[in-house]
Amino acid sequence: MKIEELNEKDYNHYFWKTPSPRRKGNICTMKTVLLCGLAAVLCVSSYYFGSEANNYRVGSLEKQLEYVKSVLSVETEREKRNILETSHKEVLHDIVKRSNDKEPLTPSGLGGVTYVRWGRRNCPGNTQTKLVYEGVAAGSHYSHYGGGTQLLCLDHNITYREGTYVNGNQGSSYIYGVEYRDGAWADGLFDLSLIEEGNFRNHDVPCAVCIGYGRVNQLMIPGRDSCPAIWTKEYTGYIMASAHGHKHSTEYLCVDDRPQVVPGSGGDQGGVLLYLAETQCPSLQCEPFVLGREIKCVVCTI
Repeated sequence: MKIEELNEKDYNHYFWKTPSPRRKGNICTMKTVLLCGLAAVLCVSSYYFGSEANNYRVGSLEKQLEYVKSVLSVETEREKRNILETSHKEVLHDIVKRSNDKEPLTPSGLGGVTYVRWGRRNCPGNTQTKLVYEGVAAGSHYSHYGGGTQLLCLDHNITYREGTYVNGNQGSSYIYGVEYRDGAWADGLFDLSLIEEGNFRNHDVPCAVCIGYGRVNQLMIPGRDSCPAIWTKEYTGYIMASAHGHKHSTEYLCVDDRPQVVPGSGGDQGGVLLYLAETQCPSLQCEPFVLGREIKCVVCTI
């Protein structure tokens, strides 16, 4: 993280929540200046009022009091500026150091961003990313015209409360499970070591909603398997979507290239069917794109 990237929310949190010995020292200095000024006023007052007052001395005293007040005002403003400048630098360097050291930050600190890891039941193993919930991919049937194009990560621990549902199909919108498709030719592209059968075709697609603490943005980059400088790689995968001949379209997903399956699933159940996406040229320029090649992807956070 660079200093210029620090936003107002981050600064306010660290400025008011993080103790600073230097800031305390500056405050003490300002208090000392004020006390010395007041002591001077008392001494001058004692001198003048201890003897017989006259108009000349009273006027002189008033002028000196005004002078002392002006000096104190200037010193007070100078100390305030010094405190703010010093504390601001301390806050900036503290946050940058935490970012560079990749210390885990909690939701009570800088918050974070969420994303869906398609094809997995868990989140990446770095210290700043945690599982929010595990689910199953769901969407509209590949042969239907209606429904939604966006796929859902449906919470595996679904809640049905009395009075919030009506049993039986009512002829409204339907949600189905999502299956991996493509032929055996695709097996060599994936690391299938997490699947006991060594085969993910016709199995349901799991998903995991993850949060990256201390992050402010997440990005999926199609066509790449690495992140830009200073971004953190969450996972890599392949772009997948419904087949080009299906009636119902889906969004393009970045499905993990080391996939898992939903336990107990298997067989052709219909529903949503995911296929590897391939570039087509000359609709896409044949340089740098190559006709018929699959597309890698990467999910990054910062």
